[in-house]
Amino acid sequence: MTAAPLRVFVSTGEASGEMLAVDLIAAMRACGAELDADGIGSERLERAGVRLTQRNAGWASMGPLAALSKVPKL
Repeated sequence: MTAAPLRVFVSTGEASGEMLAVDLIAAMRACGAELDADGIGSERLERAGVRLTQRNAGWASMGPLAALSKVPKL
């Protein structure tokens, strides 16, 4: 009997977070983990084998005032 894959969800709002998530997914796989990964991100996560549930294009902002304008859409 084989173990079920580890279910993982990663959520990224901008490029640096997405790069960290890609590295995390790669490290988990390098340790031998079989993953079933879903997430919020862009093409970078998709290329890492993550099924995107939502694209994060246009989510990033600099500073609290800029972030407030994004809240209704998110």
